[in-house]
Amino acid sequence: MQIGRFHEELQGFSTADSLHGVTELLRRHASELGFEWFVYALELQDGTPSSRLALANGYPEAWIEHYFREGLLGQDPVMTYCRGHIIPTEWSSLGPAALESRVVLEAADFGLSEGLSAPLHGPRGDLGVLSFATGAELRSARRRTRRALPYVHLLAGYVHEALRRVLVTEGAKMRRPLSARERECLLWVAEGKTSWEIGVILATSERTVNFHLQNASAKLGLQPRARRGRRLRVREPLALRLAHRSRRHDLRLRSHVDRRL
Repeated sequence: MQIGRFHEELQGFSTADSLHGVTELLRRHASELGFEWFVYALELQDGTPSSRLALANGYPEAWIEHYFREGLLGQDPVMTYCRGHIIPTEWSSLGPAALESRVVLEAADFGLSEGLSAPLHGPRGDLGVLSFATGAELRSARRRTRRALPYVHLLAGYVHEALRRVLVTEGAKMRRPLSARERECLLWVAEGKTSWEIGVILATSERTVNFHLQNASAKLGLQPRARRGRRLRVREPLALRLAHRSRRHDLRLRSHVDRRL
């Protein structure tokens, strides 16, 4: 691929107006670079000690569910690398300890046997990580990752700008901001806590927690579902939609909340 043509194609990210649009552009680039799988994970800083995660996801859904259910984010050698570096890396270059880690070994079981990742550190302290992966035979996979490195390095900046812009735009469309307590409840739901557990953490009753979750669901336009038990979960753990607006506006969260037994 010629770098000039590649740069022209990147301009499509400047007009992408939705998360779906950004994801589909990434899907096309992944295919052209020879990869079956891709993801852009954006860890947003909102001025608090914690951070939030948003996704343009082209990874297997089963892997995403497994990754968050098992709490693998804190064990991921790719994320560890990206927090401390600014240049892309091939996964095979992360060293023996990383290659023998639980995350890398289990990712291979889902068809993510080799890939490359490009970190991007934003001006607000955000961390973006663009990854492309393949399940191809190792020698073939490494040829693809080596060839793709300079393109992925350039691509990451355009994806970061587009995704952040989309998150701000989608957040601005929300008519009613979430209260601080509603955000707290939803974020604990995203961690897999039950209403009772959230009540203990926030020093309030389970009924009050459910009240806040119902209000948040109404504000976010979520469809209510029949009560099937007390445990709540986020249906798409990485599809957290965050919008960072000016200092005079709240950080707004979008998520799909469901109930399970």
